[in-house]
Amino acid sequence: MRYFVCLLALSCSALFAQGNATIFQTAPPNVDAALRARVTLFYQSHVDGKFRQAMQVVAEDSQETFFAADKPKYKSFKIANIHYEDAAFTKARVLVEVPWELLTPLGRIDSVPRPMASLWKLENNEWFWYVVPYDPCQGIEAGRFGHMHRKDCVDGKPVEMSSAPSGLNPNDWVKPEQLREMVRASDKQVMLSSHVPTSVNVRFDSRFPGEITLQPVVPDLPGLSVKLLSDKIESGKSTSMMIAYNPPSPQKNPDQVIKVIAQPTGQVYEVVVTFDLPPADLASGIKTKPSGKEVHKNPEQ
Repeated sequence: MRYFVCLLALSCSALFAQGNATIFQTAPPNVDAALRARVTLFYQSHVDGKFRQAMQVVAEDSQETFFAADKPKYKSFKIANIHYEDAAFTKARVLVEVPWELLTPLGRIDSVPRPMASLWKLENNEWFWYVVPYDPCQGIEAGRFGHMHRKDCVDGKPVEMSSAPSGLNPNDWVKPEQLREMVRASDKQVMLSSHVPTSVNVRFDSRFPGEITLQPVVPDLPGLSVKLLSDKIESGKSTSMMIAYNPPSPQKNPDQVIKVIAQPTGQVYEVVVTFDLPPADLASGIKTKPSGKEVHKNPEQ
């Protein structure tokens, strides 16, 4: 069962890597509000442990899959991102963050954010959670990488293999903990000015054996913007992400966290943005911690 759930999660992750060119503009407010309400009902049921309530928003063709899958009880959840897949806004991909327990050599961390991807479709003017049926003869669609986990089939039925073919030694496979090291960010924390327009660049390098797609999730702070030089990185190449801030008024802002999702690995990278103090606060004797990252001020200022 756990293997099936892993395949299901990988399928959703692979789906997020596809179709960037088909993502449309923000949906009408009533459509977006209706979807958020159904997503909230689904995940709140997992928080409350009342999984029968979640069935209200599960598509009929996916109910058996939902029944069979593990159903973890979350402490909380937060809708991080929604992508609509067509111009009619009838299908969407939703990214939700839930706190997760992480065991480390130094002890247990209780609230590590973990992204959870899910698929939603509009039927009879109602949004429903659904999964793409898994066909072992077709495998899992992984965008530019073709199909994964596809089995050899005869007359539509899988043929079991007596042993792994040459070149597919499990000891040579990439381990999950190695995926994160294949894409690296040059900085985990940067500082911007709170009173004049500034910008800073963060570089992303990739050693992943294929193309990586980056998708930034930007906090809702007026004046803060993020732009990727390219949202795709080939193996052995790099790209840069410019973080800019044009302050509406000189004030000290709380730290902001920009999350960058790498697909098809599903890894999430975080860059913490801090802000220096306005001159008025500095004159009062309040000190701020310096940052080693170079900040570029607007030359017109």
